[in-house]
Amino acid sequence: MVEFVPLHVIIPSCSAVVHHGGVNAVLDSIVHEVPQLMVSRIVTDIGERGPRRERARRRAVELRGEPGELSGEGIRERLVRLLDEPAFREGAGRLSEELLAQPSPGEVVRELEPRRTLPFPLMPVIPSVRCL
Repeated sequence: MVEFVPLHVIIPSCSAVVHHGGVNAVLDSIVHEVPQLMVSRIVTDIGERGPRRERARRRAVELRGEPGELSGEGIRERLVRLLDEPAFREGAGRLSEELLAQPSPGEVVRELEPRRTLPFPLMPVIPSVRCL
């Protein structure tokens, strides 16, 4: 028996991923074009209502299980839908393309560095004073 296998190793072999909405699971699923079912007992009010959630629904990227809908049958119905409806895999593929087209942090820094301006001159570092 294996005690631990990182998500990024397993997710590419999955047809769908059921998870609690953590960043690693979300991003690894997106990168590998795997549809997602987010099931959480946490209240979904933390940035999950409104525009972001509606965009995800419109793009057919993910389904969610609301805190009051966590029965085994509710999860099963959503998972079957993720697997049966091609729009979810297609949406996951589009989102993956968008994510992978984004510049890396290093590329962004190289782009911004020449444009930086400081509103004040750089001050020399003053050595700390030692008290005996």
